Amino acid sequence: MRPERGLSVIAVAITLMLLVILALVAVSLISIRADITSNEVNAKRALYIAEAGLAVAKHALRADWSQYSNAEAFPATNFAGGSFDVEITAGTDPEKEVTATSTGTYGDSKRAIQTTLSRFSGAMEDAIFTNGDCNLNGNVEIAGDVAYSGTYVEGGNVNVTGETFQTDQPIPGLETAEAIAQARANHLNGYTSRPDGNYFQGTFSPSPSSLNGIIFVDEYPGGDPADVQIAGNINTTDGNPAFLIIMGNLRISGNVNFEGLIYTAGFTDIDITLLGNMSIDGGLITQGNVTMRGNASITYNEENVITSLTTDLLTGEDTPQERSWREISP
Repeated sequence: MRPERGLSVIAVAITLMLLVILALVAVSLISIRADITSNEVNAKRALYIAEAGLAVAKHALRADWSQYSNAEAFPATNFAGGSFDVEITAGTDPEKEVTATSTGTYGDSKRAIQTTLSRFSGAMEDAIFTNGDCNLNGNVEIAGDVAYSGTYVEGGNVNVTGETFQTDQPIPGLETAEAIAQARANHLNGYTSRPDGNYFQGTFSPSPSSLNGIIFVDEYPGGDPADVQIAGNINTTDGNPAFLIIMGNLRISGNVNFEGLIYTAGFTDIDITLLGNMSIDGGLITQGNVTMRGNASITYNEENVITSLTTDLLTGEDTPQERSWREISP
């Protein structure tokens, strides 16, 4: 009996020792897991802080794009218990595009993201950009991309050399007050002595002799959309890109040659009969639908779209726009 009692004591001791070891292992595992969880949380927080740094940089560039070359405009900043540091790198054409690198720090964790920022809305890179439907019918030539939010329909002898794609991006916002002021100061197009220059309400009165500079047709005084018709032989004649802004509907017919950007908030109907010829060397941005019929052509021309007339007036809350995004090693 005594040897059995001794064996029982040893078995109990071994069992207790195993339980102690298991308890120590469990505590160690819990501690390790807690450390891992803490590191994961800190890493996520560091990434969110890096994103916040990028948002601050975009806001600064939206207010004054020229700040991209001023490192002091993007200081290291404490934020949400951590910090972010943003560096802006100029590319081959920094007046249009830069690279932003934002590094977020939280505790011992660091995360860095890098994005290419475009000064302009993607809408300014397309021959046609519409938040509505796009209906092309007849002898229509489009040299450039076509972006649409609704439906896209082709009929007849239509030739589009660029990409056609659906988008949910809104048209760029317009600095309306500044655009009106610049239009009033423009006395081209036969409006030498007109007090309001090239600013109108509702429609042209009288019709312009040419399409030069910035032209703004506002809503009617009562708030109804503008209703503008351009017909006959009318051209952009001064050798500089024009900027035609219509706060409503636009219909074009006849022998019209326009160089620049057309921007409308409403329905755009470019309706050309077989007897007429209409061409746009630049681009078309509209909130409404686009219908093109007859002998009509739009040739995208960046130099006529992204100009001194448009860069300060078409900004909005959607710019600068991210063209690429990636996480990099901090």
